[in-house]
Amino acid sequence: MMQKAWQYWSVPLSWATFWDTADIYGLGDNERLLSEVLKENRNKIFSCTKFGCVREESTGKFLGASGKPEYVRNSCEKSLERIGVETIDLYYQHRVDKGT
Repeated sequence: MMQKAWQYWSVPLSWATFWDTADIYGLGDNERLLSEVLKENRNKIFSCTKFGCVREESTGKFLGASGKPEYVRNSCEKSLERIGVETIDLYYQHRVDKGT
């Protein structure tokens, strides 16, 4: 699907090498979508994704922010699985958790 998008946009992959997404975009669907091209072009793309926005899984309702170590670890593991890579080049907090 993503290959078709690149063809439609007529944007060479060499022009778009810094990819930034977040686990909340589409409740993880955006990470899955990017994985289709990232897996085949891992050495050409600097991948970034964010964590910290807690949402209700079924509705997507925003529940708050979390920077708790266990939440960060769990979120990272899920992002790695969705993106389909072993490492994320830049993993950073989307919203500040004032409680941590």
